[in-house]
Amino acid sequence: MTASEGKAKIDAYIAKAQPFAVPILETLRQHVLASCPDAEQALKWGMPHFLYRGKILCNMASFKAHATFGFHHGALVTGGSDARMEAMGDLGRITSVDALPNAKTMAGWIDKARKLIDADVKPPHL
Repeated sequence: MTASEGKAKIDAYIAKAQPFAVPILETLRQHVLASCPDAEQALKWGMPHFLYRGKILCNMASFKAHATFGFHHGALVTGGSDARMEAMGDLGRITSVDALPNAKTMAGWIDKARKLIDADVKPPHL
C-alpha cells in the first residue's frame, strides 16, 4: 500500500465515523503526524494504524458512542492506567476532544513509542 492509499483509507474511515468522533480522530492523527512525520498510515483489522519503520506505533478507532487510542507498546509508553479496563486502547472511552491528553503529553508518548521501536523492544503482549 502506498502512503497516499493509506491516507485515503484513513480519510474514508474518519468520514464514516460518528459526528462526535470526527474531531477526536482528526486531532489524534494530527498529534501522531506532528510528532512522527514519517509515520505511515494504514488500515489494519478495520482500524486506522500508524506505523514507524514498518512496525505498529499506535492505533485509533471509532465506535457508536466513543473513540479509542492506543500504543502498541501500551503501558511501556503511558505508564499504565485503569483506562484500558474501560475500553480498548490506552485512553479509555474518548467522547470529546477535551478528554484527550495535551499536545506535550502526546508528543512525549509518541517519542517514547518510537524509541521503543528503535530499540527493538517487543510489546508486552507479544
